Order: sequence, then structure tokens, then C-alpha cells
Amino acid sequence: MKDVFDVIAQAKRGEKPDVNQRQPLSLVGRDDLFLEQLYAPRLRPKCDPLERSGKLVDPVTEIRDRALSSSRLVIVNEGHDDSQTRAFILALVTPLHDIGFSVYAAETLYADVGTHAPKWPRLSDGFYSIEPTYGELIRRARALDLAFVPYEAERRAD
Repeated sequence: MKDVFDVIAQAKRGEKPDVNQRQPLSLVGRDDLFLEQLYAPRLRPKCDPLERSGKLVDPVTEIRDRALSSSRLVIVNEGHDDSQTRAFILALVTPLHDIGFSVYAAETLYADVGTHAPKWPRLSDGFYSIEPTYGELIRRARALDLAFVPYEAERRAD
């Protein structure tokens, strides 16, 4: 628990705790405890809204439409210390499945994630399966019968 308070204290001092220090708070859905302090007094960095011809475009719809017309693979960068990125992936899973995507690959998944699994997330599914949003992502992917593909760099490339 001391590490959690260290992260918050560092953020309040204007220091940037590294991702490995911030990650535990994200895993329990409390990344707000450091993000507010980490970026204060500046606003938290945000992407500019996606616009076309002066009108806002829904990013999930845009990704789905682009994938439908030209992709067999969609890659989303997930921030280990930001549960909102996992929520965005959760928002994409069903629309991508609906147009024919059938595999979910992630570095967080453990090798046995797809073997004899129930429809609910298990702690043994992957490192982030304890985080509420990611647990829901696993539940949704299983409900859609997506195949799981774990990957992780386990050794240095020669």
C-alpha cells in the first residue's frame, strides 16, 4: 500500500511516477488518483476530436468503417496505466466482430486463456484480468466467441 501513496505523493510534487508505479492503481480502476495530480495544473492530455467537414465523427464507427473497407487487422495501443484505453477496446469489440473479426490478441493474455474457459473472466486469463474494465472485455469477447491469441516478448530478439 505504501507504493500507492508514494505514487500520489510523487504526482502532487509534480514528479512523474513511472508506468510500473502507476499501473496498480489502474488495475483497480483508480487511475484517477494519480492522473488528476500528475497532470495538474495542466489539463490531462487529450486527443483532438475526430472531425470531417466540420462535423464530429465517432471514432468507433470510423475504425469499424475503415476496417470494413480495407483491413484484416486492427491494432489499438493500450496504456498500461490508463483504464480508459481498455474501455475503448471494449467499445470496439462488438462492432468489429459484427463485420467479421474473430480474433482478439493481446500481450496481457496468458497462454491458457482460451482453453476450456467459462464465459466469465478468470484471474488466470491474463495480467489485467483483475481490472474491472478488462474483465468486462474478456467477458464480451467470450460471449462473441472470439478466439484469444496471447503474445508477449519473452526473450530478446537476436
